[in-house]
Amino acid sequence: MERCPRPKLPAGWYQVCVGKALKKGASRRVDYLGRGFTLSRSDNGVVSIAEVTSSGRRLIPPEHVHEANGIIFLYFDLAGREPTWRVPVIPEYGQKGWSGWINFHWIVKTHIQELMENAVDKGHFPTVHKYFKAPNVNTFTWNGPTFNFNMDAPHKVFGSVQNNNLDLTAFALSLVMVKVTTRTLTLRVCDTVTPIDDDYVQLNTSVIFKKRNPLYDAAIRIALPFEVKRYITSDHPILEAKGYYDRPVLCAEDGPIMKLRSWAQQFYPPTEA
Repeated sequence: MERCPRPKLPAGWYQVCVGKALKKGASRRVDYLGRGFTLSRSDNGVVSIAEVTSSGRRLIPPEHVHEANGIIFLYFDLAGREPTWRVPVIPEYGQKGWSGWINFHWIVKTHIQELMENAVDKGHFPTVHKYFKAPNVNTFTWNGPTFNFNMDAPHKVFGSVQNNNLDLTAFALSLVMVKVTTRTLTLRVCDTVTPIDDDYVQLNTSVIFKKRNPLYDAAIRIALPFEVKRYITSDHPILEAKGYYDRPVLCAEDGPIMKLRSWAQQFYPPTEA
């Protein structure tokens, strides 16, 4: 069965490192986008990135390097287009009353666009993530490089059935910010996808939660990593086995897949969109 035929590297801001992993005065190599890069942080805290090539190092323009929300991003576009947007600040990050990031990383054999299509696939929520029914979609809107998808559905949260509201905003195909609201839990989630090569991507999930009291906070710090891992990794076997159809037969429960594909075309080189 054919995999997604789109180019592997759509334009976007790609996570290349968690900020705290790059100390002042330090450098480290990472391999993403089919290339090698050296990340460096000056004694003043400024991050620079150089691509490692056969003839040496090519410094990435500083306007293509951005640190936001404690995460280092690199802008990449095969067509050579300049970025028209920046990674937005998550207002709750670093604020009193919120936890620090809890970070997760997985390597998955899939195409970056499949992750985004999976996010709006209503039908998979009850079958894969054990929601009690397919979510009700409240909004699906898009504007330039962003789209917003808001939905509600009953879901078991730490043993209690509650309404789960997911407010998902995507910024190109490489970055998704999610607000999760239930009766007992409030989260802010930053999901990023960075291609490693033609076959594999790195999926990064960073989560902060709203604090309530010391006992609650301690319990969430223990329970949340297990829940996040279970939730996210349940998609991985499907993503790695999934085929691609240009015009799939869809039903109402499948979600706005074709609208998302139309929106995604802008991030590919014009001749291949």
